[in-house]
Amino acid sequence: SKCCTSSGTNAIWDITDPEFSFATSSRIEDTGTSQKYLAKYLSVHLPCFVAYGIAKDTEDYIEAVYRWSTGAVELFWSTLFSHQFKHFILIGCVVTIFGIACFSHYIFSYYLWLAYLVCCGLMAYYEKATGQRPLRRLNVSAT
Repeated sequence: SKCCTSSGTNAIWDITDPEFSFATSSRIEDTGTSQKYLAKYLSVHLPCFVAYGIAKDTEDYIEAVYRWSTGAVELFWSTLFSHQFKHFILIGCVVTIFGIACFSHYIFSYYLWLAYLVCCGLMAYYEKATGQRPLRRLNVSAT
């Protein structure tokens, strides 16, 4: 199988898929590529060293931190204005329901949170039973 590496994060990519391409829409292509393929492929952590490197000098490190931070903002805006805007609405609803359940004086709020968790569990069970990866549709990605 064909593989290539992303040297900044020491990620190894399987590029046997003819449609594989790095996400070059931001300055942090490794994170963008991860977001692009997270819902489609399985991510595996290897608990061993696969690459070694030399730490950056102070000036180079500051430049890298700037690139990482601006790249994250670029990915945020490209994701926000993509077809997956509904995921931001969903995340906002989850945070709102959880916040109300934590800080409300009414027991109904707690039951609302429990009902949401049960719905997520049932959805995950159904997707797993039908051969899908559970809750992968809820991933926020830049594509």
